[in-house]
Amino acid sequence: MIWLPALLLLAIPPLPTHYAVRVDWQQHSSCSRSWAVDTIRSSFVLDLANDGSTTACKGRLTDSAGGSWRSKNNTARRTEDQQRYQGTWKRDGEALLLSLLPTSGGCSKGREPEPTARKGASAKQASEAPWTLRCVPARKYPKLVKTPPGTLACRRTSKPYVSGLLGLALAQLADDELVLIAPGNGLRVEWQDDSFLTGLQLRFELALKPIRRDGWRR
Repeated sequence: MIWLPALLLLAIPPLPTHYAVRVDWQQHSSCSRSWAVDTIRSSFVLDLANDGSTTACKGRLTDSAGGSWRSKNNTARRTEDQQRYQGTWKRDGEALLLSLLPTSGGCSKGREPEPTARKGASAKQASEAPWTLRCVPARKYPKLVKTPPGTLACRRTSKPYVSGLLGLALAQLADDELVLIAPGNGLRVEWQDDSFLTGLQLRFELALKPIRRDGWRR
């Protein structure tokens, strides 16, 4: 006789060991006197080990421009930030639970870093809880039914200080911001937010090439 818990385990397929996403986000805003354009390219790459440990990397490249319709004194600025994580993962039914702790070092290959504060973070921020996420199949959300099979939607289950979510975490899709990830090569998201013309536009597709840990640069 096969016990019910064993049947439930057989019914839940194993998780892939690698997930990734790259988001290309653009926002336009304007009025009778001024205009602004913000473009953000973000990526998040996650690797799960069989022992329950995980490593991840999040990065973002931001270009901002703005000015006045009547003036030539327009501005442009580019910024870049990245954060590497170590932590743990576990299953909760079909959900994936992640606990990610910021570590030193960038997102390129190298020695394993030790957990530490984000560069420039205050002592209070460094002592806060890890970034915890609960990831479920994205198609459970009505506005995400057209995402590719295997895509997960990750929602924060605690509210610690987490930098670099603007342009990566998708808003207006649920009651909270969601980070989408997909196995294999990863997920490509094109996100346009133009409240004056077309409103919110989203497009999802699987990446043709693997999204690298520094995918926000490419």
